[in-house]
Amino acid sequence: MIVPMPDHPFSAAFARVDEPWGRALRCHDLPFTHLFATRDANVRSGSPGAPQAWVDVAVSLGLTSDRIARAFQVHGRAVVVVRAGEPLSDVQEADILVTNDVSRAVCVKVADCVPLLIGDP
Repeated sequence: MIVPMPDHPFSAAFARVDEPWGRALRCHDLPFTHLFATRDANVRSGSPGAPQAWVDVAVSLGLTSDRIARAFQVHGRAVVVVRAGEPLSDVQEADILVTNDVSRAVCVKVADCVPLLIGDP
């Protein structure tokens, strides 16, 4: 998820972290690896650096970029289910990604909406 990084302080539950590719947010209370990326990640579609940027974000999650299921937010109600053992599809248009595969990450790129991350470890 790509979110703007305001200069004001966040809730004590969140921490700004410096990744090799730029700033991100992590929530102290979530018991699984995650991050909220900022535009510093430069994963924008069409950006010449986007393929490498996805590799860099994946490294921050302890994964390879082929383990990230991605979607573009479309302000709809589409849900993509990423099941363990099934191949990942290309980037899709959806507002929700769900997985039961702990070896994968899910990413919804947002623009003007608040990203939500819900997990059940």
